[in-house]
Amino acid sequence: MHIFVEDISGDCVNVLGDDAHHLVSVRRVRLGEKFPLIDLSGDQWALGRISHISRHAVEFFVESRQAKPEPQLPCFILYPALIKRLAMETILQRSVELGVDSIYPVKANRSIPDMINKKRWETIVKEASMQSHRFEIPIIGTALSLQELAAYPEAPIIVMTTQQTGIDLKTWVDSQINPPQSIGILVGPEGGWTLTEEAFFLQMGWALVSFGKSIMRADTASMGVLSALRYAYHTVL
Repeated sequence: MHIFVEDISGDCVNVLGDDAHHLVSVRRVRLGEKFPLIDLSGDQWALGRISHISRHAVEFFVESRQAKPEPQLPCFILYPALIKRLAMETILQRSVELGVDSIYPVKANRSIPDMINKKRWETIVKEASMQSHRFEIPIIGTALSLQELAAYPEAPIIVMTTQQTGIDLKTWVDSQINPPQSIGILVGPEGGWTLTEEAFFLQMGWALVSFGKSIMRADTASMGVLSALRYAYHTVL
């Protein structure tokens, strides 16, 4: 488990609030246990040994510091259409585990716009980052319309589609002459994209990509494409 803190420059680091409660009441940590302490504002992390425990705070003695590893490229930017609460939360949690770098919810024609709960989402993303040993907490951006997304896209953008006109994901990966620095991944709502939206994607020059004849739920599609791209670009052979 990684613990995110604001500063590791001193000899001791105090963990407070919800993180301290989790360590004391859930994990039931003991004096002398060691955890990685990840500096949110810097490029280092520290190995901390628990030196004091109280009900609302856990103190760590900093034993060593190291540079954070370089982020893997390409960066993955996920643009999931807003869907039902539990499915949306599943996307957030699992995408963090699969290495997503940032998440921008999208307001599609068939979205459920009242599902935005950014405070809860940030908690889910932070906890998933801690459990999956991430060195950064992925960004959750403001919900975007497709027009707003088109104004500052992360190139290239691929759009997951259920239409048979989409190319398969492997074909798209193989078509990239050089590995991109970032990949924007747009995943539709339950019920899929409307014809008007798909025409807009083509107009923007975004690649319509499919998993073939298999129709997936929105949360499954998000996990599927991230898993495939992680294997394609982040696996050392």
